[in-house]
Amino acid sequence: MFFIDIRSNDPIFEQIQKQIIRYVNLGILKEHDKLPSVRSLASDLGINPNTVAKAYLELESHGVVYSINKKGVFVDKNTAAKDFSEELNDLDSIVSKCYTNKVDIKKVEEVISKYYGGNKDA
Repeated sequence: MFFIDIRSNDPIFEQIQKQIIRYVNLGILKEHDKLPSVRSLASDLGINPNTVAKAYLELESHGVVYSINKKGVFVDKNTAAKDFSEELNDLDSIVSKCYTNKVDIKKVEEVISKYYGGNKDA
């Protein structure tokens, strides 16, 4: 389910965070779904467990996940049902400015694809 792009300029912990957020937004991960344990995911990806722990801690600080001691890390119900209208309004404003300033559409698509893994269907 998770993968690491060793050619990416993004730190590994950020790649994990982005994938989790993307899976929540796509409905692949749902409210209260349990994430893999730190050790399990680190082992699967062949990375240091501290890297996974850092990703999970960052996500928890942003309210994307919550942890229960000795039980695991879970998708937060508030995130799964979050209304992203404010973020979409911000994006609309930015794209509008790009359009007004005649920024090439290919450049805008490149920036968006960087976060959506190049998948235009997502």
